[in-house]
Amino acid sequence: MKFKNWMESNEMRERTREIVSILTRIFDQSPALLEGKGAQEDTERLWTDNGFLNWLSTNGIDVENGKVPPYAQGGVGRAYFVGDMVVKFTDNKVEANVANMLAGIRDSHTRVHSVYKIPGTQVYAILNDKVNMKFPKTLGHAADLFMTYCDIKNLRRVPDSDIDKDKLVDDVLAEFPNEPTAKQYLKPYLKSIIDMHDKFYRRTGYFHTDAMPQNMGMDDKGEIVVTDLGPHVHTGQKSLLSKIHKTRKQLGLPKVRNI
Repeated sequence: MKFKNWMESNEMRERTREIVSILTRIFDQSPALLEGKGAQEDTERLWTDNGFLNWLSTNGIDVENGKVPPYAQGGVGRAYFVGDMVVKFTDNKVEANVANMLAGIRDSHTRVHSVYKIPGTQVYAILNDKVNMKFPKTLGHAADLFMTYCDIKNLRRVPDSDIDKDKLVDDVLAEFPNEPTAKQYLKPYLKSIIDMHDKFYRRTGYFHTDAMPQNMGMDDKGEIVVTDLGPHVHTGQKSLLSKIHKTRKQLGLPKVRNI
């Protein structure tokens, strides 16, 4: 096949579209947030802040004033490990508010206990259970495929019925003809990912656009737990929050205030 014909072939167009979508997901991030210190090293001072420590105490976490716990550095914030809990800091207002909507709801694919806005800042602390971040590769691959499909199709909610969800599974697999021939093995994993998104949407009015394997873990019962609730595009937060509130009204969910 001549090079020009090969470039114009359906196979090449399909592969190019997949690659562009994946690269967009990786690089479409706000440098101001990624490079900001507010939710990263500046959070060390909070371990001497009485307001912050009192918030932890009301949630059953007692730490020594001035002792900074072990932490891991994230893309837009730090996560500190305190016993069987994690305190994650973020300056993503959407993530903080969605986490607050799900706080204390144990069957929501999150393990959020409480959210605290640091006074005088745009930084939030989110208290979560510590979960196992080792994620089954096949389930992670299904999450990758579904998120890429959502980007390609601009999909921002999933169907209500099981029949339509099964059709969506087939549509996702049909979108990626270069996947292995044994696609039937991916179907139950894709269905689990789609069910998770449906549950999130019905509980919050929010469609999670960054539910990737690196943002997921599992609890001791093998349930999917999403550890990062932020959208993968970290711009237009005010507009997205407004849309979430409108969607909540359409879904008949109670009105909530931004924190």
